[in-house]
Amino acid sequence: MKYLLAVLMAALFVVPAQAENRFGGLSAGVLAGYSDDNLSIGDGDLSLNLSADSITPGLFVGYDLAVGNLSLGVQADATFNGPVSALGDADFGADLTYGGSARLGYALANGTVLAYGRLGVSFTEFSFEDPGAVLKSTETGLVYGGGLEWSPTRWLFLGAEYRRTDYGRFGDGEVMANPSRNEIVARAGLRL
Repeated sequence: MKYLLAVLMAALFVVPAQAENRFGGLSAGVLAGYSDDNLSIGDGDLSLNLSADSITPGLFVGYDLAVGNLSLGVQADATFNGPVSALGDADFGADLTYGGSARLGYALANGTVLAYGRLGVSFTEFSFEDPGAVLKSTETGLVYGGGLEWSPTRWLFLGAEYRRTDYGRFGDGEVMANPSRNEIVARAGLRL
């Protein structure tokens, strides 16, 4: 009986601890994405749809609070790309995109993989250039999406995410524009 009691007491100290959630703290890194920018322009009678695909390199900084398997964070990022030929001599695209978002994630695989959703705001400088005119406009959009992040060590992480940005409709009343963006992003960074 005393051996059984000793085994039970020892078992209390041998129970494995919960896996460490590696997704808390200050983070910074680089990102590269593939962006599909779309613009629909119409005046009620006629409409024109433009699309520009481009590579979007950028930088990000953020902070996450890890509580158990949950991770709650904020992030600011900026991506850079130029106009891509879309229609004859005309160029359409986004020159610069910057913004901030909140994310909520859940740590999987013993705290080494984070599945998360993102919601935030994005400011994009669109340009439309042809030989006769240059139009530039900074538009505010709602950005949302989700992704996976893998942390092979406490300090390093790699990830991939999908983002969609809707900018709503804007214009002068007669001619209305409706831009949107779909983006696939790869991320690499360090966490302190």
